[in-house]
Amino acid sequence: MSGTGLINTPVGRCNFVLVPLAFDSYERRYLAIKLLVSLVLLGFSTALAQTTYHLEILIEGDPISWTAPGFSTTTSDTFTVPSGTERIMIDFAVGLLDLNLADFGIWDFAHVIGVKVQTIAADSYSFSATVRHNDQGWEHYANRWYVSGDDVQNGVRELLHPHDNEQPFTRSTSGVRATGEVVFIAEDTVHGTGGSTITLDLRRLPESDFSLETRLSIQAE
Repeated sequence: MSGTGLINTPVGRCNFVLVPLAFDSYERRYLAIKLLVSLVLLGFSTALAQTTYHLEILIEGDPISWTAPGFSTTTSDTFTVPSGTERIMIDFAVGLLDLNLADFGIWDFAHVIGVKVQTIAADSYSFSATVRHNDQGWEHYANRWYVSGDDVQNGVRELLHPHDNEQPFTRSTSGVRATGEVVFIAEDTVHGTGGSTITLDLRRLPESDFSLETRLSIQAE
């Protein structure tokens, strides 16, 4: 008996191949069935594995509410996703977090984990970004962060040296012209972009100084 086929599992279809065997004994039939059942159970266990994260978003030091669209298993400060989930979008009152979960705790990519906004004049700002990255000397370090948007001028902050022993770190830039929604993005010398980002709607911020901090951790089982 030989051939190929598909097994439907919670994580999708699993290809399988039946290797020709001379089923001339009960023992061989039993082993083949046992192998097939094991493959199905492996698919189920992979699908059921989940990771719970604890997330705080603080504005001016005070925690605020947030939502994770598409994920029903959330509480006031946690969200649960299938293990292996690479990214998740988090909505909050004045913006959006794009979290790179796959790189959490590794920090191979440069992540923006906090921002500050100071209004200088109409559509003119001083911005600060707090960056987290596993700097490893000149070969691999976070070398810039910038503000992206439809109408942004002078929004790049170069980072001229590694910060191996200062993590996370905060750097500022002033004289930025911007309107509407802006995204704070960090880069490193190896991967470029890809880390967590923070989006803010400048139209919804208070006219006074504004600060936002994020705290993410994996919740122990």
